[in-house]
Amino acid sequence: METQRKPNDTVDMFYGFWKYLGVMGVFLIGVAMTWWGVDLILNEWVFLRAEAGVLGNILLIPLVVGLALSWLGLAEFFRIIRTEE
Repeated sequence: METQRKPNDTVDMFYGFWKYLGVMGVFLIGVAMTWWGVDLILNEWVFLRAEAGVLGNILLIPLVVGLALSWLGLAEFFRIIRTEE
């Protein structure tokens, strides 16, 4: 018969801390990139679009990546909360 080991709360607490910190870090980086993308669009997009043509749309990349990271961080945070209850 196999004996069950007592769970190591210290390791679980350490892992949980870094997991939450990573998820919050991804979310905050996504928010910062979204803010940066919106700032670029409001201030420089029209000028660069006029100068570079269609290539000026590259300026939208921080906005798109920031929105994706924010959404993924938020979704992962809600998934973690739901599974740990």
